Amino acid sequence: MVSFAIKSNERKISSMLKKAARNNPRAAALALNRTANTVRSAAVKSIATDIGVKQKIVRKGLFKIKRATVSRLTAEIPATGKRIPVIDLSARQTGQGVTYQHGRQRETIFGAFIARMRSGHVGVFKRRGINRLPIDERFGPSIGFVLLNRQIQRVLRDVVSDRFPKEFHQAITFLRRKRA
Repeated sequence: MVSFAIKSNERKISSMLKKAARNNPRAAALALNRTANTVRSAAVKSIATDIGVKQKIVRKGLFKIKRATVSRLTAEIPATGKRIPVIDLSARQTGQGVTYQHGRQRETIFGAFIARMRSGHVGVFKRRGINRLPIDERFGPSIGFVLLNRQIQRVLRDVVSDRFPKEFHQAITFLRRKRA
């Protein structure tokens, strides 16, 4: 399982978070959780664009956010290591096999076929040998693997560095008004 923890390496945010923890840990936790929601949305969008699947499929691969608390000022967005079925990658049956979207180009699995199982499950399958059975379902990359992509990591860091100061300022303002 891969997770993206929101604790940035950038000095500005790290120092802001440390000061916040001392001065106002409730505001820091609130800001971290709100930033985590934004980062999760950005991650879903970036990963879906990178792989070429619907955001709904990526959302299934990202678990619920582990929220920050006053005592633990870290928000995490864990991702599964479960691989995406090829059928979800815009798979199409051709005369040679099955083609599917791999990034910006189409790949072919020669000798593969699209089938519906008795259970109703639809997938891309390929025979192990020359006999009819056994067959194996084919899978693409996992959400966790794609999340490790440097471009996606850069996008998420940019979202954190842009969003966290704003959310922190709003959280402090909110808590001040709540007290008054």
